[in-house]
Amino acid sequence: MKFVDNIMKNKKLLSNNPLLYGTAIISFLNILGFIQIGKMNIVLLYIIIAIILSVYTKNMVVVLGAPLLIVNLISYMGYNIEGMEERNEDEEGNNLDENLKELNEKMGELSNLASGINNEEEEEEEEEEEEEEEE
Repeated sequence: MKFVDNIMKNKKLLSNNPLLYGTAIISFLNILGFIQIGKMNIVLLYIIIAIILSVYTKNMVVVLGAPLLIVNLISYMGYNIEGMEERNEDEEGNNLDENLKELNEKMGELSNLASGINNEEEEEEEEEEEEEEEE
């Protein structure tokens, strides 16, 4: 707590207008970034921390800067990249070209199957028409 007390005693640092504007701009851009990537829970946490701090202090550098630091630490502590495990392509035996060839073959089979169904339906309709003409 001595660190916080020393900062609060240093009025020149916390009443600095360029620092206030810089903190406000960085906070705004950071919140927009979190909104853009869909982390609304982080934005809500930022707002809650800022409201709680505004009750205890009227210094806007503290009100905007402390939640900025806390929220970024929390956000990046829980950050993990899923699906980025190392894999050995030799063990799996699949690479992109083989997968594309297999996909093309299956698409060809599906189109043949679909055209076969359409041909069968057309043949059935022709048979029904012939039967109707005979009657």
